[in-house]
Amino acid sequence: MFVFDPGGHYLKSIHAENGPIAASGSLTLLEGVPAGDYSVVSFANAERSAFTPMSAGVSTLDDLKVVLDNGTSHDTGDPLFHHYGHFHVQRGDPVVIPVLLDKCYYRIDLTVSGAEAAEDFTVTFQGASSGIDYAGETLAESVLYRPPLKKTEEGIHTGTLCLPRFGDDSSVTMILASGARKLAEIPLSEYLRNGDVPIDLTAKDVIIPIEVHVRTAAVTVTVNEWAEGALQIPIVGH
Repeated sequence: MFVFDPGGHYLKSIHAENGPIAASGSLTLLEGVPAGDYSVVSFANAERSAFTPMSAGVSTLDDLKVVLDNGTSHDTGDPLFHHYGHFHVQRGDPVVIPVLLDKCYYRIDLTVSGAEAAEDFTVTFQGASSGIDYAGETLAESVLYRPPLKKTEEGIHTGTLCLPRFGDDSSVTMILASGARKLAEIPLSEYLRNGDVPIDLTAKDVIIPIEVHVRTAAVTVTVNEWAEGALQIPIVGH
């Protein structure tokens, strides 16, 4: 949790474990500060990501970001939760504010069939953001995500990963490859947008199940919907 003064400058940060919060039911953020409107930015589940260094009285809200190192590809991102809120402090009048965390990620459950003969088969997600800012908006900088795949006895590849949520202006591509040879390039964010695939943001995990069927003449991608079956998109492969 990051606390900012009425001028938007960084005051302090607090790392809170679930146990102590659950035991007391609350967490004291500020004591003995001047009256005014303060801001609190909260994140949860930032295990792989890093926060930008903050300096008290110098750093501002715009400086706060939680990001993955963009120098390498990543197995997965973090299932990030986030909240950005404001509260007014008045001396002698304690203020209690709820922190309701929003999900800022998608979990991709991936199943690939028909690629059992491909050597060094990989699936790479390109164009997904490296993290989010203080307001929970995705950053313009992107990193590569390449989930580890498990191969069943039937030759089906499965994998799972978390990506920062992407919107209508994003361009996230799923690339299937055998070694250095690209088999297919699938514009995932475009299909979700054009197919109007509903995503349940109220669920415990925001899951997008994706099934990929690799054939000699084409690659078919099925993005399962929660209400109306599936969206099937044929993609010409190599």
